[in-house]
Amino acid sequence: MGYVHQGFWDAMGDPTAHTSTPASDTTLHIELSGASVYRTLISAVQAVHKVVSFLTLNMWQHVADPIDSGWMGHDTDIRSQAMYAQAENWIIELCNRPSSTATETHSLPMGLGGHQNFSLGQKRLYITGHSLGGALATIFLAKMVQSDSPLLPHFAGLYTYGQPRVGDETFSRIFHSNLSRKIFHHVYNNDIVPRVPGWDGYSTPPGTLVFITADYTITLYPPNANNEPVCVRPISFLHLSGLLNKHVIRRLGKESVLKILFRVIFPFFINDHFPSGYCGGLRKGTIHWTHGDEELLTFTKG
Repeated sequence: MGYVHQGFWDAMGDPTAHTSTPASDTTLHIELSGASVYRTLISAVQAVHKVVSFLTLNMWQHVADPIDSGWMGHDTDIRSQAMYAQAENWIIELCNRPSSTATETHSLPMGLGGHQNFSLGQKRLYITGHSLGGALATIFLAKMVQSDSPLLPHFAGLYTYGQPRVGDETFSRIFHSNLSRKIFHHVYNNDIVPRVPGWDGYSTPPGTLVFITADYTITLYPPNANNEPVCVRPISFLHLSGLLNKHVIRRLGKESVLKILFRVIFPFFINDHFPSGYCGGLRKGTIHWTHGDEELLTFTKG
């Protein structure tokens, strides 16, 4: 599979860890049916002790490391399960829920080079994320491929925005062409995050590079014939996107005071990482599909 960032890989957990662990011994069971008054009083005292202990000793731990397990049920010990396994099981359950939609098939565009057939009743899985969320989204798909996940037939697209590099060139090539043509990693002008780490062999993410300039020109660079993704250009001080850029100056009247303040305080390569640049470019930009030096398609989004 190649080399991949160990922190992101370990954070997602083991894809084979599907079995749940028993609930922790801190769970309190109060039995009232057929219980004596003595046992009821003891249970009440224990409950008060648990509440006082939480408020005095454990409150800071829950504030510093909050985990919302509401979506899995109040009695699920999510700390002992891999994040990937939790998410995969939950998504599989959603995909298996019956749908009232008709089952006739239709063709869904999936990028350059073809279509993928889905039935109208089949749910489709799109994975997306910005910044570190985009890195975890890429790792999630990699673990789907590694474990031959039952979610792969549902996979319809991976869209990341300003994600850092998570693996080397070999890692980027393990996504076969049918997958890579459904992967789009977006980079807004001089955003520094997609260009790091630039050492230890880290390479560009898999799939099609969607490059957005400061004037909201969007160019799509699909992988080459060897399924090698196109690397984003280095930060260019000739293509500023801060207050010295004429296109940015024209948009200042529509930006909030806080956004303008950020442009004054932070360098342009930090401002380019904010989601507003990606949202504005995708909503208002002119899109070009390219393949090497050959322009394939040009159209304008409203």
